[in-house]
Amino acid sequence: RLTLSALFVLAGFGLLAGVLVYRSTHHSLQMGLEAALDTRMAWIIAALELDGLEFEMDASLGPVDAAPHWRVDAVDGRNLWRSVTEWPEQSLVHKQETLVLGTEQGRRAQGTDLAVAEIGDEERNSVAGRNVDAYFLPEEAESVELVLTVGASTLAMDQELDVLSKRLWLMGAVSLAVAVIFFALLIHVQLKPLSRMAVQAGEISPTDTSKRIQGAGGGLECTRLATALNHMLDRLAQGLERERGFASAAAHQLRTPLAQLRLEVEVALRRERKGEEYRESLAGILVDVMKMQQLVLGLLSLAREGNIGARAGKSFLLSDLLAIVEANKWARLEPVAEELRALRFKGDLAQVESAVANVCANAHAYAPGKLPEIFIHEQGQGIVLVVADTGPGVPGEDQEHIFTPLVRLDPVRSDMPRPEGFGLGLSVARATMRALGGDLFCRDRRDGGNGAEFVFLFPYQEASTTT
Repeated sequence: RLTLSALFVLAGFGLLAGVLVYRSTHHSLQMGLEAALDTRMAWIIAALELDGLEFEMDASLGPVDAAPHWRVDAVDGRNLWRSVTEWPEQSLVHKQETLVLGTEQGRRAQGTDLAVAEIGDEERNSVAGRNVDAYFLPEEAESVELVLTVGASTLAMDQELDVLSKRLWLMGAVSLAVAVIFFALLIHVQLKPLSRMAVQAGEISPTDTSKRIQGAGGGLECTRLATALNHMLDRLAQGLERERGFASAAAHQLRTPLAQLRLEVEVALRRERKGEEYRESLAGILVDVMKMQQLVLGLLSLAREGNIGARAGKSFLLSDLLAIVEANKWARLEPVAEELRALRFKGDLAQVESAVANVCANAHAYAPGKLPEIFIHEQGQGIVLVVADTGPGVPGEDQEHIFTPLVRLDPVRSDMPRPEGFGLGLSVARATMRALGGDLFCRDRRDGGNGAEFVFLFPYQEASTTT
């Protein structure tokens, strides 16, 4: 499209230039014709002489660049002098003036009153190879009024303009063809790096994400494109690696309950058993099935969190979330100002409630002797909800790692046996917050005490008052 636009612009400029050249030439030729007419007219006026009653035309000095056609007539139409060349019937431009020889006052002679002077041929002037007559005015006449007409053929001008027009059209067509070829070659050269980049991109596959697009030349734009594509490939490779790790960890987590389930079934089928023994086996199988169900539900929740942001129009009041926390006694809630409770945030209350519940349950699991605390305050363009526990804390190098799906820290973090679970609660909670435009992260307690703080960031949507 850019190339076609450039060609249209060039064609437009070429057409405009051609029109200007054509009009300039036409104007120049036309001015030349007018100058030739003026020269011939001036020559006629200078050549006419009136001596008493006799007037004649002194044609001894002929102009060089003058109009070839001319005539001198009396006002009644009688032709007195004229050029030898025949006047063309077409393609003629002419100019006409009136001239009075003699005094302006008194009687003027008509063409029929003029008498040809009888003078010798040797005394006659010559115009274009023929003798020119002299004329006498009647004795009672004091002047004569003449009509001077000069003309020139436009045929030569028309032919020159026609040749110029054909040359301009030919030059325009040739120039346009050259421009098309030039732009085609330019585009081919400019797109060559993109073709090489396309070949390199086609060699990248899910089985080998280590390859990257190398610099293929073509200027700064191609370099920036290659850099952007490589950054995108880096992110995709990282995401693919996370997905592979996630699938591997999920398979590892499912392997244990499946093995236990198979063992329970095999033991139950080795021999005939009493009804009570079968019920005990089925109870063990049910425990393993519930573990697998819990894991599968957690994986589904994690997979679905990416669609939270698409649930447009949902919002909740902070007071509603805090009421649920207080009713379920998930944590000890520090006093919250009423103006903060009245704030509204976007998102589904049930999903945000689940995220807070997961974090509170995790905090309680690692510090079972005391409820975690919740602090709320304003910060920047939103509010911060902090869940603080009194457990052994999270080492700095693990404060980000704990949000990876299916990751649980070493049992030394807790004084109690490792809590039941699959390491999905924190992952689901963070995914929920980020889908809402907020975040969730872990840090050491700000008061310097034992334990960790899990910080929820809620961006403002709009202020609202409860009614």
